[in-house]
Amino acid sequence: MADRTPPDAVAPDAGSDDQVVAVLERTLAAYAGQAPPAIGLPERVRRTRRRRTVVRTATGICAALAVAAAIVVPMTLSGGGGDVSTPAVADQPADGWRWESFGGVELQVPTEWGTGITDYPWCLADREPQMAVPYVGRPIGAIPAIGCPEGVSLSAAGDRFVWFDSHEPLGTTTDDAGWIRETRQIGDLLVTIQLDDPALAERIFDSARLVEAADSFGCAPDHPLAAARGDLRPGVAWDVAAGEAVQGGSVCRYDVPDGPPSAAETSRPRALTGSRSLTAEEAVAIRDAVAAAPAGSGPNDPASCVAEYARGDEVVVVTLITESGPRELFVRYSGCDFHGVDDGTTVRTMTPEIAASVFDAALLPSGWSGVMDDIFGPLWEAQRQ
Repeated sequence: MADRTPPDAVAPDAGSDDQVVAVLERTLAAYAGQAPPAIGLPERVRRTRRRRTVVRTATGICAALAVAAAIVVPMTLSGGGGDVSTPAVADQPADGWRWESFGGVELQVPTEWGTGITDYPWCLADREPQMAVPYVGRPIGAIPAIGCPEGVSLSAAGDRFVWFDSHEPLGTTTDDAGWIRETRQIGDLLVTIQLDDPALAERIFDSARLVEAADSFGCAPDHPLAAARGDLRPGVAWDVAAGEAVQGGSVCRYDVPDGPPSAAETSRPRALTGSRSLTAEEAVAIRDAVAAAPAGSGPNDPASCVAEYARGDEVVVVTLITESGPRELFVRYSGCDFHGVDDGTTVRTMTPEIAASVFDAALLPSGWSGVMDDIFGPLWEAQRQ
């Protein structure tokens, strides 16, 4: 499910055609042997990495689909990466429920729900184990380029979900079987719930709230790394290989903007696109995997994209709670260059062991260049079993 058409293949301006053609020629030559089989190829070609912008007009509020990824509101922090403070974690979810967070909004769903992709075609959802059950969708990942039959009732479609950053129109639709699909605007996001239980849908909507300082996993809705254009490093440098004890932490995934908002936009969703908390055991696993990785950025293939997109369009910030206080690791992986994990002292190569310890089913990378296939391909395929 790796994205084979990353944004680094798009010309940054109209005057760079020759540069882009050269990059495409080098990329096609380099990855010709890695081309996916023709069978199933249509399922890989449409990507959902988009953000909905909220445009306010004299007649009300309407949602406009943004082609670019979300621009963030940078945090005002001192130092290179900012002073690191212990995240303020919100209250625990109700028994049998869990928090889900995206774009500055979080809500609760039943624990047994799966994770999936916003806008995933209803006629194929039951083929994916994570979406054959009720699931939480985010606009991140590849979706099949297929059109399902139109005019099908909600109950006949049968998929049950919460979609963050939905494209569905505001309002409520029901059918004679008691199903409901409702879309509400929460902050700068449209959230759609489709269920065969209207009371459950209402309970989920009632749990929704805007994220202020941090979500329930300890992740801030924005981070300086998500707004950085250059080589930002953690504000507090430390040595992950020193073996300092860790007691837990958080993993926070952020969208990286590709330009300022247009004049018509009043806001965009916050940069945070996924988060999870870490137990002490999980924090130790990340610490040890990073410490064991060789020094130096990689794996990289800078010839496969233009410089403007070399750093990719998403990043992960890992915060580990150490005896000296919270310490950050910056994880870059979504471009064609500068990949690796940075503790502020040493940049280390991204390895399969690091990827397995950082990413889980609800927090997978949404796309990567071919040089990262061996690292991320197995993680995605494991979720389809």
